[in-house]
Amino acid sequence: MVDGVGCVNGLDWLASSRAAAFAWARPTFLPKQSTATAPSYLILISARSTRPISTITMGFECQPRHLSAKAAACDKATCTADAPGYLNTILRLEDGSCWKMTKALSRVKYQQSNPPFEARQVFECVCIDDPNHAHTGVKEAVAKVKYQVQGTSESIFFYWDHARLCVNKLSMERSAEDSQEALSDLEEANQLFSSATKPADRPHQDTLYEIPALHHLSEVDCAYTPHLLGYMADYMMDGVDDQAMAGGYTVFMLMNKISGEPLGHDLFWKKDVETREEIRRAFKVALMDVCSWNIKPQDCSMRNIIWNDEERTCYVVDFEDYEILHNPVDPEKMWTDSQYEYWGLAEEDQAKVNPSVPGRTVYRDSFRFGASLSLI
Repeated sequence: MVDGVGCVNGLDWLASSRAAAFAWARPTFLPKQSTATAPSYLILISARSTRPISTITMGFECQPRHLSAKAAACDKATCTADAPGYLNTILRLEDGSCWKMTKALSRVKYQQSNPPFEARQVFECVCIDDPNHAHTGVKEAVAKVKYQVQGTSESIFFYWDHARLCVNKLSMERSAEDSQEALSDLEEANQLFSSATKPADRPHQDTLYEIPALHHLSEVDCAYTPHLLGYMADYMMDGVDDQAMAGGYTVFMLMNKISGEPLGHDLFWKKDVETREEIRRAFKVALMDVCSWNIKPQDCSMRNIIWNDEERTCYVVDFEDYEILHNPVDPEKMWTDSQYEYWGLAEEDQAKVNPSVPGRTVYRDSFRFGASLSLI
């Protein structure tokens, strides 16, 4: 038993969590005897005044993805901005340790193409109290914070118009089978519009997917990914962001801090040929290790690769989108060098770059980049 849900092993827990079985609830959701192997709950401690919170229930029931491409037409890019955020908020783990968010490591990024719309920001945390010596020698961590935000006028109109088209389609159908399909489409469209315009009862599916992945990788002690220290969900606090959805949710994920810096396009291609090849070898080791634990990342972007220059090691981060490999995996057999192209690391990658970059092949035709707790 990994937790109180009734799963036999970590992979089953991961799969069932993504499917539907995992529930956000009060701290008593996990039996006392199981908390040692389950993610720790976080309790939010803040001096901000806020209305009383009772409970907010969230599960792994996810919104369909097939509208994402259409919605992207109204807002393809992820926007970034500055907002007051949760800086200086303190998080307390079940083990009694307290972590203060002292520094913003990123600007606020807004996802407004697939409801419920979210903002996210990453903070550096310091341990300000560890009464039970649960984190001896560990003084820093990272908190990823996600919260529901209002949609843009364009994104809200898109989902309103989609619902309107579904109504028109329903009125034109004649056969019982076509009418039932049109009715199902309308119900889905209304649900999406509601998620786009009202406080959601559960976070975006990417957020819900990330937590069980991090938990699973922590349980197996994966050497090349962050480990989940704790998480929580609660209602949005006042004064966090002008774009925040009143009555919406906030999710906190506390992880160990990975040393290094996001690889990034410019950083990678400014390095000499030998260093780039060394990074590729280190990345291959990291990705194969992650896949050996039955998780294959699908968000193949250099921003999700952390390069530690001193250790000459790569780490993989951001598990909002991944494939669960249910069968035993032999990473060596499944590996192909095309992975370098998928992640933007291939030397022959078709991209426009500064011709002065040493050893870089320049192409001119394309540019490619690949649960609930109460406030105290």
